[in-house]
Amino acid sequence: MYVSATCHRSACVFEWHVSPGSCSVQKKTPKKETLLISTTFTAEVCFREFGDRVKFWATFNEPWSFASQGYGTGALAPGRCSPFISKSCTPGDSGREPYVVTHHILLAHAAAVALYRPRYQAAQRGQVGITLPSHWFVPNTDTAADRRAVQRSLDYMYGWYLGPLVHGEYPGTMTGFLGDRLPRFTPEQRRLVRGSYDFIGVNYYTTYSASARPAPDGPAQSYDGDILANTSGFRGGEPFGEPEFVPIFFNSPAGLRELLLYTKRRYNNLVIYVTENGIAEGNSARIPLKKALKDGHRIKFHSQHLQFINHAIRDGVKVKGYFTWTFMDCFEWGDGYFDRFGLIFIDRLNGLKRYRKQSSYWIESFLKRNKTH
Repeated sequence: MYVSATCHRSACVFEWHVSPGSCSVQKKTPKKETLLISTTFTAEVCFREFGDRVKFWATFNEPWSFASQGYGTGALAPGRCSPFISKSCTPGDSGREPYVVTHHILLAHAAAVALYRPRYQAAQRGQVGITLPSHWFVPNTDTAADRRAVQRSLDYMYGWYLGPLVHGEYPGTMTGFLGDRLPRFTPEQRRLVRGSYDFIGVNYYTTYSASARPAPDGPAQSYDGDILANTSGFRGGEPFGEPEFVPIFFNSPAGLRELLLYTKRRYNNLVIYVTENGIAEGNSARIPLKKALKDGHRIKFHSQHLQFINHAIRDGVKVKGYFTWTFMDCFEWGDGYFDRFGLIFIDRLNGLKRYRKQSSYWIESFLKRNKTH
């Protein structure tokens, strides 16, 4: 993110731009050496060439999406899953590969941090972390079973990464259930991974309810099945806030505050940047430009979420920054150009000309009103 000479620049080393071979799977195990070498090589090039200007580095953005949907459901690249999940996937193992992939992502992340800290950090005066997505979850009913489903949902999405990074171990809800399908860290790896961050980026979009689900019958195993929870954007027939254009998201800003407070309590009150938060509208050539630039719903969205971030800060959460998703209408990995998340409108029918939406003026005004230095 680059705003002006008075703003810090932030960059992400990995966001799906990796050669297929470096994350392929053979005998149920990724080419871990290739992933480690690829990540550290790319990271060092970035640190060396841009570290004098970039002060905040994220090694990976949303590794959960890459591991769970790339190797569990096959919905995202590289599109692997067990045949019983989908016949259209490249054949894989949805009950093992997501865990193996995440394990080596954490090792690759830690290796990049171990490279940065002694070689570049003091001279460049930068920070390094990782960006993780998470929904907030609430029990569908006030029962012990649904409360346990909430904890499993958080652990399998969020604690899967924060547990090793902060405590050196995967959550107990995972280790106790998955057995040998969940890799274990050696003592040396644990020392490398634990504490390998200066900050954590949190991507938040929505709140879901969670209800307990029994273990599936038969030998078929999958990441989604392992969570033993059904999740939904509804509770008691009512949505968590206003349904959005992206059907899996609901405008529920209070959930962001709860997620931040949960992170403070469970993970040693680490430094947090909200690295993604935004709302989309559809991309339609039939909507006149003048109307497309009037995005009051986006102003409301960011205003409400920033208010709840402020509440969390007052309660002691160390939130140090906020990134809107996104600055300009962009290419979404799952939907292409179907969604428009930007503060800036891109006219793709007229030479990609840029136009400021009303929300961009609101953000500018907000920053000026709340300037601290």
